[in-house]
Amino acid sequence: MIRKRDIDVRAYPQGINMLELLAKFPAKYDDGMMQRKAEKIKGYFEEAKAWYEQLDFHVFKDILLEATFDNLHESNYLFVYYLLKHNEKPNLHDLAYLLMSQPLCHTERAYFIAYNHAKRAAALTDYADTALLENIIFLHGVPDQMVSDAEAEKVARKFLAIDSRNEIAKQWLKERK
Repeated sequence: MIRKRDIDVRAYPQGINMLELLAKFPAKYDDGMMQRKAEKIKGYFEEAKAWYEQLDFHVFKDILLEATFDNLHESNYLFVYYLLKHNEKPNLHDLAYLLMSQPLCHTERAYFIAYNHAKRAAALTDYADTALLENIIFLHGVPDQMVSDAEAEKVARKFLAIDSRNEIAKQWLKERK
């Protein structure tokens, strides 16, 4: 297992290879074509998946987020989608959420996609991970407002049930009064 402290993420040659592979895929996002696009570049993704499996997840997350901020390619998200289809994990859903809510937020329906990943990540942890709950609360405030007031309040209350001192949930509830 390669850990972040073992490498300089920017100079890691396998990371560069993965980014080159991902850059081969066109960046235009089409919601109805996601599965077919992932299938079309499956060979590239299989090679990148082998690289991903050697890395510590936090290193992978840092590399992919940085690459996506740099190149704004939806193929970076599609690779995470591909990984989720093979092994659904909360941390991969969280990464998909991050990609769509931050560097790819200008992509059509990005917040809708981010919301689905945020909800699924939280559900996979039985709504017990406060960092994942925070993602749902964040989406209440985005322009597309994917999260209703009622749902955000419910999540904020779950948040406080886990961590009664959490300032994010307290502040959100305070602002709603």
